[in-house]
Amino acid sequence: RSPNGKVADITFGIAYFAYYGKKDLYANADGILRVWVPSTDGKSLPINITMENGEEFVFCVTVGGDGTVTQVDFLAVNGTIVTSSESTSGDVWSYRSDTKVLTLTGDAQLDGISTNGAFHVLVPEGGAKNVILHRLTLTAMYMKSGSALTNVSAIVIQNDVAMTVSRSNTVTAVSKYAAGIEVAKDASLVLASAANGKLVVRGGDYTAGIGSNGLNKNGNIGMPGLIAIESGE
Repeated sequence: RSPNGKVADITFGIAYFAYYGKKDLYANADGILRVWVPSTDGKSLPINITMENGEEFVFCVTVGGDGTVTQVDFLAVNGTIVTSSESTSGDVWSYRSDTKVLTLTGDAQLDGISTNGAFHVLVPEGGAKNVILHRLTLTAMYMKSGSALTNVSAIVIQNDVAMTVSRSNTVTAVSKYAAGIEVAKDASLVLASAANGKLVVRGGDYTAGIGSNGLNKNGNIGMPGLIAIESGE
């Protein structure tokens, strides 16, 4: 995406990678950047790249002993990369690997790519009031509850939230009675868009893209015309 572009900064999420050279890096004429890194021994390696023209790229991989590189689904909260391999937490968030729920207890920017159902996002009552979606691709599937599988929305809003959309974002729920963005009965969601913002939201069968999960009433929703909503069948 940045033909012949120069890397302004590249950050690896594992401390010992700081010892490897990362100066004077350029993408080739096709916009491909090649960087050598050693094996990660099965651990996920978050990579943040900022190009000289201001473009930012965030992704996560593992590197096997044979050199095989595998992209790993992840979400990033305020720049901190979260993978689904273990339960973890930060200042304004926590993630439980058993339920696949990422809870936002304070204001946050959310970005990343997860299309395998590894994440559901919850803004609880008393939690985040301001949420930014920035180049987020999130697909939610069934959530495990004990030995049972439960339909669940991709993002659940239980608080009064102002959500800003930056760059291109897609939020999808694939199971029935699961909204793309569910707004609980006593909650509210006000959507705004940055100049370059786009949001496509898809709900599962019998469900809203943004609003009710098809089983419960939804709260108040306000949104501008720059946001596309797709409901299920």
